[in-house]
Amino acid sequence: MPAEPASRSPWLRQLPPVVAAEVRRRRGEVLASARGRVLDLDSPEFTGLVDGTGLAEPGDEAPYDTIVSTGRLVAAPDLFLTLTALTGRLADDGELHLVEPVGRPGTMGLLAASLGTCLPGMAGLHVARDVPAAVRATGLTVIDLERFTVPTAIWPLRHFVQLRATRLVPAEVSVGPSDRESGS
Repeated sequence: MPAEPASRSPWLRQLPPVVAAEVRRRRGEVLASARGRVLDLDSPEFTGLVDGTGLAEPGDEAPYDTIVSTGRLVAAPDLFLTLTALTGRLADDGELHLVEPVGRPGTMGLLAASLGTCLPGMAGLHVARDVPAAVRATGLTVIDLERFTVPTAIWPLRHFVQLRATRLVPAEVSVGPSDRESGS
């Protein structure tokens, strides 16, 4: 079995072992399927920051074929700004791959998110967000989405998504013969 790729996510080191193991396993799968030029936000080689103003990395601004984040966005105060910055770094046919904790819907989700910030290691983490909706708000289309639950006593870290998103270029619209005849 190959070694799991190293990760820079500081919160990953704080996670219960069962959660960290599942996130690392999924990160390995995502990286194995990555194509072309890859920006791995969790790689020790990535020196940029994911913060409230978006993505800050010195130097290289060229587009990437694949951008991967496993748990880095949970610390971003402004998810939309950060995702917008990532989207701007994608090639036209590029893909964004995320493995991130998400909020549970409803009253129980609100309660878990509110009380969860009081738990050790959870301060400053934003685990109650709708990551797929935020990705869609940047103009990307989610083409693969898996919601999964990890058995842990730290309830805000039970619900995750693994998703793949891309820009879908609309196909050229053609007018068929029946449309021409009816004048529509």
